[in-house]
Amino acid sequence: TAIFLDLDGTLAPIMPRPSQANLRESTREILSKLAANPKFSVGVITGRKLSEIECMVLLNNIIYAGNHGLELKGPGFCYTHAKTKEFRRTLKEVASAVHGMGKVFPGSFVEDKEITLCFHFRLVDDKWTAALRAEFVKRVTPWLNTEKIIVTESMKALEVRPYLDWDKGRAVQWILMHEDPESLPVYIGDDRTDEDAFTALAERGITIKVGYDKNSAAKYFLEDVSEVERFLSFMTIMGAGREPPAEAEPAKLEASK
Repeated sequence: TAIFLDLDGTLAPIMPRPSQANLRESTREILSKLAANPKFSVGVITGRKLSEIECMVLLNNIIYAGNHGLELKGPGFCYTHAKTKEFRRTLKEVASAVHGMGKVFPGSFVEDKEITLCFHFRLVDDKWTAALRAEFVKRVTPWLNTEKIIVTESMKALEVRPYLDWDKGRAVQWILMHEDPESLPVYIGDDRTDEDAFTALAERGITIKVGYDKNSAAKYFLEDVSEVERFLSFMTIMGAGREPPAEAEPAKLEASK
């Protein structure tokens, strides 16, 4: 079983600023147990840059996918999409174009992730959200029109990525093909960017949305980060071939349709 997990909003609670997020030690211990069991492989796939998620998770024997899968690293392999180098100049230009928006919309800020860019507005008053989106699109239109960038919206953030046919879904398929094509993938995520993975694995995996969303492509859902941890904890117990303790209550995995 190949377990793929988003980070913010799935393994760790979403915080006002990305730098404030932390992985609970109990969650890290569960991931470590799963990764140590030959029945499982574990991957963390997120919009954060690779070096950042390695520092947050602090486990050596799992797969890391940063920048929505543009950076991949695991036991025995390290891969960065070949076209990200030529994108760095474009990214600097886009960053310069949107940099001043922090003064126009207090609380918003740019996060440079080296091969992608994220414009956060979680701290901006909701009444300004529509105007902020419009201003952002206006400023990056020259690069949108020339098909140099893709802009997607995640939770209270606008993501700028290279104009490539690559996303979390393609990244997961690449990992499965190179690691174990016959494994059963389980993908858990909470963000719009995880929908690409839900769709890619629709015919062969178990897809789980964190937080109910009737429009999600995921087959099942869990309520929140705490339920994700409970679900993973039960997987460690069942993977070890043990019966769960009588007093333990499993996470409630519900069909999303």
